[in-house]
Amino acid sequence: MPYPESKAPEAAPNPWGRSPETLFGFRLIVTPDRPRYELPAEILPGLPWPEGFREEINAWARGFFRPVNMLQDGAAVVMTSPSDAVMMNPRTLAAMRLEAEALGVSFGGAQ
Repeated sequence: MPYPESKAPEAAPNPWGRSPETLFGFRLIVTPDRPRYELPAEILPGLPWPEGFREEINAWARGFFRPVNMLQDGAAVVMTSPSDAVMMNPRTLAAMRLEAEALGVSFGGAQ
């Protein structure tokens, strides 16, 4: 049963800031990559890291550990109620775009 209007969940913001992108009529949600590891803002409450140290270690960690995404490459999650959306990571979306382009097919929204 659909949510009443007053309790309907808000739609996730479109990652491209344009009209909603769709795939076979489903709203497309791209899950962003996140750093696998980051240092906390402070060593202990009230005790910050030396200036520049945290940024340097976080930059190194992003390259060494690589980003992580809640969805594996090639995977998609289809949600049919109440949002009718499909979720995938950026690499899966890029692969789908390349395959569609090779077949001469396009799907809506920003590229």
